[in-house]
Amino acid sequence: MCHMARVKTWLVVVAGVMAVALSAPATRASSFAVTPTVIELAPRAPTAVLTVENRGRTALRFQLSAYRWEQTPGGKPVYQPTEDLIFFPPLLTVGPGEKRLVRLGTELPFGTEEGSYRLFLSELPPLEKRGGAGEALVTVLTNVGVPVFLEPAQVTASGRLEDLRLQGGELAFSVKNEGNVRLVVLEPLVKGLDGKGGVTFGEKLKAGYVLAHGRLDFHTKIPAGDCLKSQRLAVTATVEEPATDENVTDKRLNSEVAVAPGACAGRLKANSLKSL
Repeated sequence: MCHMARVKTWLVVVAGVMAVALSAPATRASSFAVTPTVIELAPRAPTAVLTVENRGRTALRFQLSAYRWEQTPGGKPVYQPTEDLIFFPPLLTVGPGEKRLVRLGTELPFGTEEGSYRLFLSELPPLEKRGGAGEALVTVLTNVGVPVFLEPAQVTASGRLEDLRLQGGELAFSVKNEGNVRLVVLEPLVKGLDGKGGVTFGEKLKAGYVLAHGRLDFHTKIPAGDCLKSQRLAVTATVEEPATDENVTDKRLNSEVAVAPGACAGRLKANSLKSL
């Protein structure tokens, strides 16, 4: 199974805030690194080691927890606490400039479909107070979710782009995963084309995972001016598929839709793209 060396990594980061109620507070944000950023467990390698490096000047504390990672039919993440992953230690203190190791594994059998999990490292508040007398301090705490995948006995990777449509100025489509391992969709590109094939506009959507047998929906609002200048809208989605030869296979999914009369009309004015 590939180690996803070329994959851009999406670590789930959730910021929490501890604040002292004074005006103009100082802010402290932690500086640390977690490697690797994607973990793959397989029958031949059912354990792994995660390294947490403190690049700051103060000690950091973390609480670790494991969650089963699933997706809704449209691709939104759903997390459920699980004991499928075994890890140690569950609590971690990393001094300034230090590195600490987290050992991770599973006793589950490796089945016909890839298992998807996230190991969360939740930063805990510092034990000692920071800041001078009378100085307010806001401490930003991070919650990092490292993807963990359990390799199936046999890998089948396959994806397709489907349900491309334009209505009321909104373009929508889906990337369907027909395989038994995750796909990574790398920033789908939406382009407008005029009658001669010239490009009228181009925008990228956010990248994302599509778990085994899942679907990831994309929606974007096309500015009326760009839409009206276009006769067709084209979508190209590059997906990275795990391969059995320790490499990553890139595949491009393409589709087009005609701009029908009235399809650009509607309430849409925003220039930004949004993916669900």
